[in-house]
This record gives sequence, structure tokens and C-alpha cells, in this order.
Amino acid sequence: MALKDILVSVDGGKSARARLEYAAGLAAVHGASLSAIAVGHLPVVPGFVAAQLPREIVAMQEETLRGEVAAMEAMVRGASRPGVEIAFRPARGNVLDMTVAHARYFDVTVVGQDVDSDERAVTGTEGLPEAVVLESGRPVLILPAFGDLSSFGERVLVAWNGSREAARAVADAMPVLQRAQHVTVLSADPAGAARRMPGADIALSSASIAASWRTSLDLRIGPPGAADQGELSGDSAGRATRTDENPADEIP
Repeated sequence: MALKDILVSVDGGKSARARLEYAAGLAAVHGASLSAIAVGHLPVVPGFVAAQLPREIVAMQEETLRGEVAAMEAMVRGASRPGVEIAFRPARGNVLDMTVAHARYFDVTVVGQDVDSDERAVTGTEGLPEAVVLESGRPVLILPAFGDLSSFGERVLVAWNGSREAARAVADAMPVLQRAQHVTVLSADPAGAARRMPGADIALSSASIAASWRTSLDLRIGPPGAADQGELSGDSAGRATRTDENPADEIP
């Protein structure tokens, strides 16, 4: 399973270049097309204030906006690599609304972590990860704002409870899971769920999948708060065995 169309959000923030380069690498691995959306953001002011702004101030704001979009376009062009052409999608308006609207047409959207309040205010990206996750209806990859992203996605943790939301999340993440070096599935079976047994279900399914992917798999299952229930772990061939050597409260 491979990604075909990837969207990455770019802005004037410090982590935008690293995010763009990661998305370009992801597109290269999957042989996917990559588009970069850059939304020109102007400060939101009340209508009665905007009506009284001198034309010179409005013209300065427009010139600044054009310069920011041009800088983002140059950054996008510079991130292109052999086999990966990045389509630049300039837009104007509310950053959250425009990004969500575009994200609905892509296999996955890459956005940055929401951490720097001052930067968010300038770029208009405050609340962007949450908005794309909750409103686009499409998979979203949120990259950390700090650190080396070259190995991001090699070790994956799947939180599983047997619910509809968990099943959808795992299905959406399949392209990433298939290429991960190691996947850990963590399931805390809720009390009174003997009939459904979500931990046992994911253990059987994941073990067979890992065998076909040749992915290292670790399955960890236990009731919430019960440190004496042990750990379910699987080897690289997908076989799973129950042990009681590591208590559940020591699971990282």
C-alpha cells in the first residue's frame, strides 16, 4: 500500500523547511506526487477598523503578504529533488479553513506541531493540527517542531482499544506501518470486555500482518492499572507469546 498524493503545509515558521524536506522524502519513498500549500495570512481586524485604515497601510500589508508568499514559493522550489516535483499551491484567507479544504483531496497531509505561540500568531497557524485532524476527514501526519526528522516513522506506536476510531486510524496509517522498522501495538483491555477482547483481536491480526511485511512487532496487552498482567510480545516473524517478566506499568 503506497501513498499517491501528499500535501504539506508550509509557512514562515522555523520548522517549515524541515517539514517540507521530510514530505519530499516521503513522496520519494512512495513515488507520490507532492503539493505544498502556502496560505497568505493577514491580521484579522474588525471591519470598522479596516475601513479607517489609510490606503498606504493597506498597500504595505499587501506588499508584505506578497513577499511572504514569494519566500515560501522559493523555499518550496529549493526543496525539489530528482523524481519529486513539488506543486506550489498559494492561497489566501484563513489558514485553518484553507488548509482543511485542500487536505480533503489528498491521501495524507503533513503539518507541524503547534508549539510556539508567538510564531503561531504571526503565521496564523494556531490550532492547525487539530483543525486538519478533526475537520478534513483525511489522514494527517503531525511532525515534531524540534529534533532530527530523518528517522521519523521508523518506530511506530499504535494505541488500540478495538473501537471504530482505532480501526480507522490503523487503516489510515498502513502506508507508514508497512515501511516502519518496528511497530509496537499497545492495548489496555477495558474492564468487562471479555466478549470483544480487543487486545486478542489485534494480536492475531498484527502478528499475521507483520509476518508478511517483515516488520519487527511488539504486542503489549493488559487491563488498565493492573501491573501484574504481564506483556504480550511478538518477534520479527510475527509470533506472539505471553510473559510475566515485565509489569504493565513499566511499558514505555
